[in-house]
This record gives sequence, structure tokens and C-alpha cells, in this order.
Amino acid sequence: VEDQFFVSAIMGRAYKYTKEIKYIDFMVDHVLSSPLMRDDGIYIHSKIAEYPWGRGNGFAAYGAIEAIIYTPDNYKRKVELIDKHKSHLEALVNLQTDKGAWRQVIDDKNSYEELTVTCMIGYALANGLKHEIISKDYQDTLENAWSFVDSKIEESGIVHDSCTGTGSLKSLDEYLIRKRENGFDNRGGSLAAWFLVSLYELES
Repeated sequence: VEDQFFVSAIMGRAYKYTKEIKYIDFMVDHVLSSPLMRDDGIYIHSKIAEYPWGRGNGFAAYGAIEAIIYTPDNYKRKVELIDKHKSHLEALVNLQTDKGAWRQVIDDKNSYEELTVTCMIGYALANGLKHEIISKDYQDTLENAWSFVDSKIEESGIVHDSCTGTGSLKSLDEYLIRKRENGFDNRGGSLAAWFLVSLYELES
């Protein structure tokens, strides 16, 4: 599922600088043909790890909003791209916790509330609002997500509850007990910064 972001980030920018539509074709086909979205709108981690990993859903949301931003408005499949992304966001909103977070295993109430997935979904929401892809009904969801993220960042830059690097794991339990980084963490810190910048751009 990480590939949805990697492909969109690279192919979208390749199109931006070359205007060669083949990059959009590849990117949009990759997002729309993904076999990893379940019928309920949530993504599993991979074909060999059919578990709804939190950050995996963050990568899917990241990839979709990046693809939408770079795809020209007159592109024949852009509406389809937006509709799929909205289906994912609608499923995610229903899983946001009372504290504004999303979980390490996104639909498991026994799983811990995790920093990076919350940053990534927040980024997708902020950009969705900025580009008028989603309605203002998502504003409260976005603000609650930032409230959680803000509570997990210290003034020194230390972050809390950021899932460590994770490949496809062999069982649900392995995701549930996956290590949480509490300290200086490049991944968690970078994603929090990206979320914050997207909020700044939205407010500006």
C-alpha cells in the first residue's frame, strides 16, 4: 500500500515538469486498480499481509490526494479518482477515536492511537479542503486530528506513539504490539511537520 504514495509522488511531479500525460496515465491506473481496498473502503497492508495497518491507510490517503492534485481537471478518470478517495475518507472518519486519532490497526479498538497515520490522514483532509475536493463537513475531523497530533509533540521536537518502520508482518498480533517510538523520530517528526504545513496553507 506504500506504493500508492510513492508512485503518486513521483509520477505526479514527473508530469508537472514534463507535461507528458503518460505519467498521469500510469499514476491514475495504479491508484484505481489497487487490489488492496476492502469492500468497506479500508486498505489492507499488502497481498501477503491482509491487515488494516494504520500507516498503510495513511499512505493510501497520501497517494490519492497527491494523485488528485497533479491530475489535470479535464483528465477522463479524475472524477473516478476523487470518488475512490472520498470512499476511503468516509470509511476513515467513522474510525476516528474520541481523541481525534486513528489507530495502529485502524479498525481494532484494542490497538494504540498512532501518530503517523493521524498526521497522514490529517494531511489528506487539509489538502482536500484546500482544493475543494471535500466539503467543510470534514473541518471538525481535521481539527480533532491536529489536537491529537499536537498533544504528542514536545517543544523539543520529541514525538510520541509513532509506529516504528514496518514491513508486511505475519499476524495481526505483530501489528498490535509493533514498537512505538517515543523520542526523536525522523518519520514521526517529518509527517507531523508536513501535516502542520498543510494546515498553515489551508488557513492562509
